[in-house]
Amino acid sequence: MNKPIKITKLDFKKSLRKELFWDVDFNKLDVDLAERLVIERVCSLGFPEELRNTILYFGYDSFTKTIMNLNFLDNKTLHFFSLLLNKPSTKFKCYKRKLSKEAHWI
Repeated sequence: MNKPIKITKLDFKKSLRKELFWDVDFNKLDVDLAERLVIERVCSLGFPEELRNTILYFGYDSFTKTIMNLNFLDNKTLHFFSLLLNKPSTKFKCYKRKLSKEAHWI
């Protein structure tokens, strides 16, 4: 039986591009405390290797729970992760929020 691959906190942080966190001091960023921010940025703007490392570091279940509860994902990202995680897009919080917002009259 294969052991699950684990990645250390330091290796995980080194694998992320600083450009993803332009609005925070990357050197002070605690990836455990900022789990939601890290997952959101990597899912929206990250490279495949960053996504792989994010799932390895946080774990599949935690990653899935977090991404499904994000307030915003663009449509491409939403549908990509809906397919990747085998979850209907209607179950994502960001999808429900889009439906609840009133469209502008123009």
